[in-house]
Amino acid sequence: MKDSSRTDIRTPDRRQVASLAGRILDAMERGDVAGLKTGLLEAELCAPPCSVEPAAAERLELLAAVAARLRFSVARFERQVTPRPQGLAVYARLLRHLAHTPPAGARQLQRAACL
Repeated sequence: MKDSSRTDIRTPDRRQVASLAGRILDAMERGDVAGLKTGLLEAELCAPPCSVEPAAAERLELLAAVAARLRFSVARFERQVTPRPQGLAVYARLLRHLAHTPPAGARQLQRAACL
């Protein structure tokens, strides 16, 4: 019988997704190409198991998609296909969202305050 309370080491929880998004964003802002590539690869390799909460799986899926597109954009720039990496502002905004989204409990309190 499988223990559903355990997660795969390669499967980050909500805080780890936020941390990884923050590291990628930080590498982008510092111009650290090696750190950026490492973070993007790490994000693309993470996969949610069936037992992960839907909100965490959604965040992880978004992070993996942003990482894949950003990696593609950087590769095109490095091959001099484009004069600059395309979509950086959009990717940075999504990474900021993933890095700074409050925990689920805080969002529930915010929703209750709006009612």
